Amino acid sequence: MSHPARPAVRGVSLVELMVALAIGAVLMLGLVQIFAASRAAYQLSEGASRVQEGSRFAVDYLQRDLRMAGHFGCVNDQTHLLQGPATFTLASATAGTEAAYNALPAHQQFHISMQGYEANGTGSGAARTLPATPSIGDASQWTPALPPEVAGRAVAGSDVLALRFLAPDGVPVTGFNPGAGNAPTIGFDAERGPVLRAGLAGTPQFLGVADCSFVTVFTSPGIAEGSSSVEAVVGAGQLGFRNHFEPGNAQLFRAESIFYYVGLNPVGEPALYRLRYTGPGSSEVEELVEGVETLQFAYGISGTSANRPTGYIGEVHPAGSGGLGNAATSEAAAATWRLVGAVHMGLLVRSPNPAAVVRGEEGSEYHVLGVQLTPSAGDTRARNAYETTVALRNRLFGN
Repeated sequence: MSHPARPAVRGVSLVELMVALAIGAVLMLGLVQIFAASRAAYQLSEGASRVQEGSRFAVDYLQRDLRMAGHFGCVNDQTHLLQGPATFTLASATAGTEAAYNALPAHQQFHISMQGYEANGTGSGAARTLPATPSIGDASQWTPALPPEVAGRAVAGSDVLALRFLAPDGVPVTGFNPGAGNAPTIGFDAERGPVLRAGLAGTPQFLGVADCSFVTVFTSPGIAEGSSSVEAVVGAGQLGFRNHFEPGNAQLFRAESIFYYVGLNPVGEPALYRLRYTGPGSSEVEELVEGVETLQFAYGISGTSANRPTGYIGEVHPAGSGGLGNAATSEAAAATWRLVGAVHMGLLVRSPNPAAVVRGEEGSEYHVLGVQLTPSAGDTRARNAYETTVALRNRLFGN
């Protein structure tokens, strides 16, 4: 019996196996390269998007509050203060003088609507390397030195800005009872009361009442929900109210006392913070935008004519120079701060996470208001610098 011939069985030779493995390795390497390039492009795009988004929010917050500087009802702070001390009153002072106002804690100095604190070593033409790990600075690292309200909060190398003004929305005064000891009770429409508390976690204790001739900023126990009146708190030896306001002509406002600074959030990342004082020793801290690495400010000073600002910006100086010194100890400095009509603002924003390493990106230099900033070695975060100028609408031309 004959058996059919079996077909020849052939395997894969070693050479063919090696060629196949080589082709597979090349294909896998190509896929890995495509994935790595896609991931790098995503990181770069994500970092740039986060930087751009954060910068828009930061600039918006700062611009909005900067434009309110000098708002005290229907006339601005220059008009009130340059007309004479009787037109502007801080009820908690011991007298209606510049010296008495300067003696108050920084967050109660509403006679100075704006004051800056320049981080030492960050003037125009300066150069500094950004630290890999930002740290909180000592109060003496700013000129003038930081007040107790914000000392121990701000990151070294970044300017600090203080703003004080009456909130844009007020409620009409419906009654004014002078009361005993020059501590009046001010009535208002209870339905409009929420306007005074809007945006606050607690209740405001700093308030201001103003008409087109006078303004008084005072401290209250707070405004309870549903309340239709508020009483001023006047301590022994304090000035209290020097003027009486007529219902229908005056409005009641929340008085804003704000510090902007770069601080460290709970995970150690730099962020733009707003410290808002709602009363003596009572404050709310808000983290506004993560990734803001530094703030820089320069202040445009208006000339004066007939005891009023002209609105023409003739000089630009950082805080601590050009007469912009420590207003708490100098009447001349306080007067100069009231002549600031424009603010040059710059900020450097970085991405929360490292971005892709791009040729020329690592170690790149950034310039913010003339300050050269260089990231530390090996830092691959996406960054960008932003600058703008804000005109203070309550300051220009005496308004």
